Amino acid sequence: MDDAERVALPVSHQDQVVEQPPHTTLIAANSFCEIGGLAYRDQPAMSFQFHPEFEPEFAAALIELMRDRLATPDEAIASLQAPNDRERLARWIKSFVQYG
Repeated sequence: MDDAERVALPVSHQDQVVEQPPHTTLIAANSFCEIGGLAYRDQPAMSFQFHPEFEPEFAAALIELMRDRLATPDEAIASLQAPNDRERLARWIKSFVQYG
């Protein structure tokens, strides 16, 4: 990884991890999702609650599909216009897969 203190990525939650599993280190979190990313100390694995694979346009389409169930869908769509760190996270994942 690198020295980034914050990352911005598309998020779409219906369910989420609410209890940190044993043998993990918390590597990402925010006020909405307190367990946003985990590194597993007992195996070569990491996991994320956000979706680096989502293009902003795809995330916006999901928001439109769920519009009637969301409190602030227009705000959510507007947030997708901001710069994001999808490429940075892709580099982290690539590095992890290559070097463990």
